[in-house]
Amino acid sequence: DDDSLPRLLDKVCRGAYTLPAFVHPDTRDLIARMLTVDPARRITMPEIKRHPWLTGADPAPAPEPPLPDYALDCDS
Repeated sequence: DDDSLPRLLDKVCRGAYTLPAFVHPDTRDLIARMLTVDPARRITMPEIKRHPWLTGADPAPAPEPPLPDYALDCDS
């Protein structure tokens, strides 16, 4: 995410991104491999289909994301 389109496109071309800390390691791995800039090194569809995050091979649940630090006023 960036307010400047040229900077955003630069980040896309460099593969620059950040993930929240609560994202499971298997999810991080899959995203990183899918967003690899070099197509020759990028994960393929057959590899994605075999990835532990997609197959559920890792039985450890991901940690709960942190709750937002605000109160919702539904009476307004």
